Amino acid sequence: MKNTIIALWNQFKAAPSLDYANDSGFHSRDVLKLIQLNKFPFYNILPFPGSDSKKIEEIDGLSFQNSERHICSIQIQYAVRAMFPKVAIMGDELKAVIGILDFQDDLWDVINSDKTLGGVVNGILPGTAIGFDMIQDTDDKIFIAGGEITIQFYKDVFKK
Repeated sequence: MKNTIIALWNQFKAAPSLDYANDSGFHSRDVLKLIQLNKFPFYNILPFPGSDSKKIEEIDGLSFQNSERHICSIQIQYAVRAMFPKVAIMGDELKAVIGILDFQDDLWDVINSDKTLGGVVNGILPGTAIGFDMIQDTDDKIFIAGGEITIQFYKDVFKK
C-alpha cells in the first residue's frame, strides 16, 4: 500500500500538467482541516479502507496455482476555490483560474499516463469512482469545489 501511494505521489509531482497543484502534505480524511490548512488548488492522497488480497485461479485463460491479486484502494481528494460558482466548476482561462473539472481531468490524465505507476502495480481495476461537490465559505464568500477519485490498483503476485 505504502509503495503504491508513494509511486502515485511521485507520478503527480513529476507531471508538468500538475505544476499548479499543491500536495496537501496532510494525509487525513478531515476535509475541514484540509480546506483550512492548504493553498488551493490542492490534492490529498490516502489509503481507502478495503484493500485486500484475493487468490487468483485463472487470468486470461491461463491457470495459476499459489497466486494472489493484491488490491490497493486509494482515495485522491482535491479542491479549488473561486469567487463565483461557475468559475469554481469550469475555471477561467483569461484569469488563469483552474476549475474543479479541469483539475479532475489533469489528475486523471496523469494517472492514465502510466497505470502501472512505474511497475509498482500491474494496473487499474474497473470501477473507479469520481465525484465532486461545491460549497460556499460563509466567512469570506468564496466558493470551494472539492472532489474525490477512488481508484483500485492491483498487483498479481505469483508464488513459485
